[in-house]
Amino acid sequence: MRIVLTEEDHNHVGWESRSPVVWIEVALLVGALAFSLLVTPSASTLRRQAVGVVTAIVLVLGALLAVTTPVVDRGHLERLPEGGDLRRSKVWLLVGARTVVDVPLEDIGGFEVEIETFEDVPPAVYRQARLWAVANDGSRYCLTDWAETDSVSDLGNSLAKAGRRVLA
Repeated sequence: MRIVLTEEDHNHVGWESRSPVVWIEVALLVGALAFSLLVTPSASTLRRQAVGVVTAIVLVLGALLAVTTPVVDRGHLERLPEGGDLRRSKVWLLVGARTVVDVPLEDIGGFEVEIETFEDVPPAVYRQARLWAVANDGSRYCLTDWAETDSVSDLGNSLAKAGRRVLA
């Protein structure tokens, strides 16, 4: 997943990342329709049961995907003379928008990029990163999910500069 900076100013940064969940839902529906069109004309006596089972499975998978996978993950940091805020929210297809992180900027001491190496099919490996906001009391707030290392580093630099905080 790639994180895109939507706004960047000396005291304000906005970012978002989009998941392909809508396209996956469309592909599930097209697959179910194609299966139905191929099986329905057959002479088998089980064709209706097969179409019903596949359709039910596709509907359940589509509903689970829509409930558990956010379509958009966005956030913003704004530094104001009287304080500011750091906010992250996610938008789901069936659930709607929900705020995940909402912290006053004065409670944040800095930002930290966590980089991890993941293994695909051995011996292929790839690196992903996520960004954390570290509060003055030591608690941590996750600002991004796993994404491309470069985009997370760019976001961390922008947030540190706009919020006048350190980036570890």
